[in-house]
Amino acid sequence: MIKIKICGLFRGEDALAVNAAVPDFVGFVFVKGRRRYCSPVLAGELRKKIAPEILSVGVFQDEDAEGIEELYARGIISFAQLHGGESAEYVAALKKRCPRLSVIKALCADGETGGLMSAVTRTVQADGLKQTNAASALNEFLREQAALYVRAGADFLLFDSGSGGTGRAFDRSVLRGIDSPFFIAGGINSDNIEAVLSFKPYAVDISGGAETDGLKDAEKIIKLTETVRGSK
Repeated sequence: MIKIKICGLFRGEDALAVNAAVPDFVGFVFVKGRRRYCSPVLAGELRKKIAPEILSVGVFQDEDAEGIEELYARGIISFAQLHGGESAEYVAALKKRCPRLSVIKALCADGETGGLMSAVTRTVQADGLKQTNAASALNEFLREQAALYVRAGADFLLFDSGSGGTGRAFDRSVLRGIDSPFFIAGGINSDNIEAVLSFKPYAVDISGGAETDGLKDAEKIIKLTETVRGSK
């Protein structure tokens, strides 16, 4: 069964909202400067209010491993979602440091933002290849990166647009052929979730699509969770 993660909790009301729906995962964003930033102190308070069967994920960007280990040791998170430029070596070291911590490595899947992804796009454009070839090159790149991080010890992959939290969707056909368990994020809402589920991810990761006017909406969370639970 496909699972669902509601990300970006930072209010007491958010804890009540997820308890009403009981998604599989919730996410705390520990990246300062992000709109949904949640301090470790607040995350600890929210974790106590959230039903124990809902697993908590910490979202990080190039964070020191010590900081992640502390949050894990305190029981605030069970998963670490890495949204920065963390190398495969970093993942391997983190898993060695915290063997029971589940690691999700996020990869940019829109071919537009930063680092190697932009390099792939520039190379395709320079060669004058057509869009279909660009998608094929991006798919090959993602499969290579997925294999690299899985070998390093990542338990899951996550595919998103940009550096995450953008609310933008991407061409999810570039994920075809990836056989490691993965989360899909990026602009998922009640209007497009059925199409996203057709790609058979391990889980869908939803933030803005579960909000109204920038705040978590309990009714939307319940509806999205029910849709995922009802999928085949």
